[in-house]
Amino acid sequence: MGEHHVKAFLVVELYPAEQHHFRQAARGRPGPNTRYVRKARKFWQLRWSLDKDAITYARNTDSLYPLLTNDCSLSNAQVFEAHKRQPSIEKRFAQVKNVFEIAPVLLKNEGRIEALFFVYFLDLLGVSRRAYTTQG
Repeated sequence: MGEHHVKAFLVVELYPAEQHHFRQAARGRPGPNTRYVRKARKFWQLRWSLDKDAITYARNTDSLYPLLTNDCSLSNAQVFEAHKRQPSIEKRFAQVKNVFEIAPVLLKNEGRIEALFFVYFLDLLGVSRRAYTTQG
């Protein structure tokens, strides 16, 4: 179950059970007056079934990708369009961090992110101007 990740879709129950076996009380050929002894063997039985509700829920939510935003003014389509631009934005961040060899910065405010990029832009202008003035 663990290897195939199906535990959530099964209802497994373990319950005790008995199996009865009859034997003659004494050796010899059985006759009309033969006594029999009943022996019971106790063991655990496994019962399982499919959890229909869990399967239905998984089928309905399979391949869903939730997008969360704190901007309530955006429509669902606008949130999706903004999300589609995320890989290019992440690539630009990676390029900026590689050029300046800076540590990752955690900024929660959009204005601070823009300000940080502006500082990077100004530094790039200074780097390119210094490179230009030393060559020329």
